[in-house]
Amino acid sequence: MGHFFSDNVFGIAGGNHSGVTQAIPFEKVPYEKSLIDQTGDFGFIPVAYAEGGNYVCFATRGGDAGKIYFCDHEIPGREAFILLAGSLTEFLDLLEPFSGASVQPTREQTEQGRVWIDPEFLKQIKGSQ
Repeated sequence: MGHFFSDNVFGIAGGNHSGVTQAIPFEKVPYEKSLIDQTGDFGFIPVAYAEGGNYVCFATRGGDAGKIYFCDHEIPGREAFILLAGSLTEFLDLLEPFSGASVQPTREQTEQGRVWIDPEFLKQIKGSQ
């Protein structure tokens, strides 16, 4: 079982945020690395799962070795890796607790003022039959 993080939210360049969901168990690292290497081996080892199917990775090559990167699984190639911190210690210091108050609706959501939810799903979360 991997380690779960209580302080897990971190910023990404461009004003975005993500969160660490779980450390990757050592026995799963080779498999997860094979997934991020599908568009090329750029010298990163995934060490934690991030929200949305993404990863937090260690850089292993050159001047970047030891730096921490976010890997966006939807972007192919080297551009998928975004620098987060210069070291693991620095990255851990950046993590903040998740707060629902910090989640802000988009302007479009605010202007619309309502959302649709699947009635069957609503029954499930309300516990109705």
